[in-house]
Amino acid sequence: MKYVFYVLLVLAAFAIPDFIQRKRREKRIRRYIERVWGQESERFDEPVKDFDPVSALYKQMRQRSDQGFFIDDITWNDLIMDDIYNRINHTMSVSGEQYLYYMLRRTREEESSLSKRIEHLDLFQKNPEQCKAIQYFLMEYGKNRQYDFSKYFFESSGRIYESNTRYILQALFMILSPLLLLIDQSMGVVIALSLVFNIITHYTRSKQIRRNIAILTWMVDLLKYAGKIEKKNFPILKDFPLKETLKKVQSAKIKGIHYMIFESQNVLLEYVKAVFLAELIVYGKYMKLLESKREAFLQLYLIMGKIDSYISIASVRDTYPVWCVPEFYPEGDLRVTQHKAYHPLIRYPVPNDLDMKKCILITGSNASGKSTFLKTIAVNAIFAQTICTCLAERYQGSIVNLYTSMALRDDIVSQESYYIVEIKSLKRILDAVSVKKNVLCFVDEVLRGTNTIERIAASSEILKHFSRFGALCMAATHDIELAEILAGLYENYHFQEYITEDDITFDYILYPDKTQTRNAIQLLRLMGYQPEIVQQADLNAKRFIDTGLWK
Repeated sequence: MKYVFYVLLVLAAFAIPDFIQRKRREKRIRRYIERVWGQESERFDEPVKDFDPVSALYKQMRQRSDQGFFIDDITWNDLIMDDIYNRINHTMSVSGEQYLYYMLRRTREEESSLSKRIEHLDLFQKNPEQCKAIQYFLMEYGKNRQYDFSKYFFESSGRIYESNTRYILQALFMILSPLLLLIDQSMGVVIALSLVFNIITHYTRSKQIRRNIAILTWMVDLLKYAGKIEKKNFPILKDFPLKETLKKVQSAKIKGIHYMIFESQNVLLEYVKAVFLAELIVYGKYMKLLESKREAFLQLYLIMGKIDSYISIASVRDTYPVWCVPEFYPEGDLRVTQHKAYHPLIRYPVPNDLDMKKCILITGSNASGKSTFLKTIAVNAIFAQTICTCLAERYQGSIVNLYTSMALRDDIVSQESYYIVEIKSLKRILDAVSVKKNVLCFVDEVLRGTNTIERIAASSEILKHFSRFGALCMAATHDIELAEILAGLYENYHFQEYITEDDITFDYILYPDKTQTRNAIQLLRLMGYQPEIVQQADLNAKRFIDTGLWK
């Protein structure tokens, strides 16, 4: 009895500190989740810098399906969507980070699916305590931005396991070796050599597959925490088929063996694994299972990512002073209406209204707010069909396919000038207008990469084409001549500035009609350019306006 007591005492000495440590960790995680909900500045995870792993799921899903509309790279980069992604990324897991990125680039085109997403997000929004409880398990699952784990769910990743028949035969030989000794003691040399060979095989091969073992561990964690979430029966997850999907991947058979073989720190078990190649045998078995159950694992991964992303959106909504759920116009003529809309990255924005029933041309001086306004309207249109959360008091819009041609640069690698890059960018929109319905496009400074005469001649025809073929286009330009050329096809709006002797200010408010002012030369003066340069430039400009001639 005394012996049993001492054994229990020793076990308690090991178990109690571990139990206390786990409870302390749980409290820290729950306090952190509570603190960061609906907050931006309290988060400790670093913004994503390398988007290759984060964007990998989107790339695989895009290759997998030709259906649906995806935001292309030019539009994504024009709108600095990487920065916007970081601003709204409140996910807690690797699947959540990847799914949120995929979600932002895959705009929904069916009103029924958008309505269902709005319904789910509303349910999450109204039940923050359930969301936080789920976040605990998601945070335990964790993030890993070093690898793209999702690629192993796709056939394009190829064969991911090797046959473990050889290892099974080697292990059987070691198990049966005592019988061989009974038959012939001289077999001891063979058995010894086999033992050494097994140990060498274990350590050599284990080192080679270490990365895949990490993937297997991550896969088992996916099953583990999905199972824990499913067992809690959270009411907000009633439409998420976690239980059915978990059954398809045989999670109960994996977890126990995995943790014993791959994560145990027991020294005796380490020798057993080396002699009988247990790690390699189990590894082969479960990597084969992963390959045979790719689709089920992918569905589970997507469900967990969707849950995490929806919770992230519910949290992010509380970080903005004003937001709304989008409303969608029925099919027909394109229209976008935004009331008090603002940009997600501007800390102190000036909201603007817009009712866009036909194409719009925006004029205005440098730095007056044209480009930011275009991006604001475009980002809200993307938000409407992705995260169903618009930064405006009210958003109403048609369901659209969105393109931009804005922040372009020359391409040194392909040796393409800015103008070539620009006309290729515009050509892809022209092609889309020819084959797609519901194109909403944004163009900033059409054909800025060429001379004035040809720019106005060509850009006016491009913009006319957008209007005549049913696209809804918003273009910003310094070429006031376009306002006259496009009269009847485009509505005119402008931003304006206020110039004094020593300063220039902007109110960033959108006004009707075309601009009546220019400020480029005045900005030279305010920046301290030599007076003779400023004065002569001003005279040259006035002479051209009066005579149409340059001297």
